[in-house]
Amino acid sequence: MNRATLDPGLRFHDLRHTCAALLIAQGHHPKTIKEHLGHSSIRLTLDRYGHLYRASPRPLRQGLEAIYGESRAAGVRPEGDLEPDTASMKEEKRAPESLSRKGQ
Repeated sequence: MNRATLDPGLRFHDLRHTCAALLIAQGHHPKTIKEHLGHSSIRLTLDRYGHLYRASPRPLRQGLEAIYGESRAAGVRPEGDLEPDTASMKEEKRAPESLSRKGQ
């Protein structure tokens, strides 16, 4: 660090943190950043640098709405199929007859 003529108060890990912050700002995947920094797990990377990711639900919601709209337009899942099939759910909850007669 001395040869690089950097501020003497700058620590090596300050450079690593700056590197991670720049990679996150450029939109690189956390796994790629994990590998670049040599972390043993993705959890370590996200625990240490997760606060640098934007936590806006808007892009997430917009992406899900777009996929839903595309699938409806393509007819992949008709609107009627979105309601749960309560009749089959009730059948699954019933015990088989052989088990219910066992106690008689």
